[in-house]
Amino acid sequence: MRHDPNEILCEACGYSIDALPTDAPCPECGRPASESSPSRRTGSPWQQQPGFRTWARTALAFVFWRSDVWDSVRIENDVSRGLLITNVFLAAVIYVVLRTVSFGGHEIYPDLMVSIPLIVVVFLVVFHLSRLEEIGIRFFARRHGWRTTSEVSSAVVGHASIGWLAGVLFMSALIAVVIVIEHVAGYGLFTRGDGVLFLLIAADLLLPMLWFESLVYIGWRRTRYANHPTQTPVAQPTAPPSNRG
Repeated sequence: MRHDPNEILCEACGYSIDALPTDAPCPECGRPASESSPSRRTGSPWQQQPGFRTWARTALAFVFWRSDVWDSVRIENDVSRGLLITNVFLAAVIYVVLRTVSFGGHEIYPDLMVSIPLIVVVFLVVFHLSRLEEIGIRFFARRHGWRTTSEVSSAVVGHASIGWLAGVLFMSALIAVVIVIEHVAGYGLFTRGDGVLFLLIAADLLLPMLWFESLVYIGWRRTRYANHPTQTPVAQPTAPPSNRG
């Protein structure tokens, strides 16, 4: 089923509520029509005013798999794309820099001079993986009959991109803990040859992607019938007839 991108839908079930007053329930699922009004999507803190403080507030709101925060996300391309670039750039810098620093003699990348080109490479790879995710959710949305436009996919991926950064920070802390255990407790996790290092590197690559993917899934399902801000709001409640003579 294909939906008109300009049609007002119930954001819970996808039923057309174009002609309903705001105080009426959706005939399909019973959700109040007012809860699907485009005016409710005022935007995340970053969308309202991009900046360091609003980035931090947005990151904290979206990083822990909450679903309700997606109800305020404004459906648009440009500002969300800026959030994607910001999060991916920070993730690339932290990933490369912290892995070029020697933790007690261990260096995943032994030459600090390669940091800048590596940051560029990591940024480009992760950014294009994220853009590919936008294409993917639009493809599967068509198969499910959901209305995931390019603006929806951009907003979802942009806000879910905090998952890349969160995964990188988590794995950086875990690597630091493992190295401290090796040198302080003398376990030799990196030198025993029992696969610990291999598992750590695998997790270092996979966890950020899985964190990102899980946030995309939550946001995508929550916005699968999201109404765009340019759409005409649902009809206002009908005023009772006047009793004037």
